Amino acid sequence: MSENTWKRKLLAFLHDPPEKAYDYSREHGRRAQHYAERIGVNLSEWQDKLAAATGNLFVNGRCNKADVAKLPDVLKSLPFCQPDERDEIKLSLEQLFLALAVLGHDRARGIAADLQATDANGKTKSRWRTATEKRNTSILAHGVSPVGAEGFAAMKQLAAEFLGFDVVCETHPIRPLDPQWLVTEVNSGMDLTQQNT
Repeated sequence: MSENTWKRKLLAFLHDPPEKAYDYSREHGRRAQHYAERIGVNLSEWQDKLAAATGNLFVNGRCNKADVAKLPDVLKSLPFCQPDERDEIKLSLEQLFLALAVLGHDRARGIAADLQATDANGKTKSRWRTATEKRNTSILAHGVSPVGAEGFAAMKQLAAEFLGFDVVCETHPIRPLDPQWLVTEVNSGMDLTQQNT
């Protein structure tokens, strides 16, 4: 292996230490929420939109057993809106977009059209999924591949086109790194009580 490969593996290890794979607790979600709040991102924005569109039958992307029968027929007909073994429905982010699209949400319709796009051979050609895969295999997520300038430009374009971010005027800028965001405590893990000043 080349020296560069080992550097990439070390960076990946530092970003995703082995114990991270065992973090199935609520702490994982709280950690993500903590960082998202620090940079001004609402992780539940699309879940909130679906809750509003369904009269709160979906809460946090989930529809509980008591509310499944109350869902609009257009949602009940979707393959991913079928109850699981616990008679509940839990939607992924892509499924949130697809559900909102059938309910008439304009931005979600654009994303849904992209998610369902295929080439002449019937192979998926979604720009959204391509960007998601690039992010997921990057060192910022679960892999060791850099996103790169081209990948960043594609993600920036998708944020503007699909989500309506005004990236040209930086209406939604990412704040400068604040070392306080990374404060940890020995016994309790991440210190989520720190406030950005």
